Amino acid sequence: MELSDTTAQQSFKIEPVRSTIKNKDLVLTFEIQEVYKGNKYMEVAVSEINFDGLDVH
Repeated sequence: MELSDTTAQQSFKIEPVRSTIKNKDLVLTFEIQEVYKGNKYMEVAVSEINFDGLDVH
């Protein structure tokens, strides 16, 4: 997915996923694959990630 360069909230949907191992939590990994050079800072900032759906804790 591609996120916009904005401080506004952005949301997206993915298909439901579940662990394939009984009684084992599912671990999701997010990887930033590409960035562009900013005018002021060299860092990439992600302020918050929230999950909404079934069995979200």
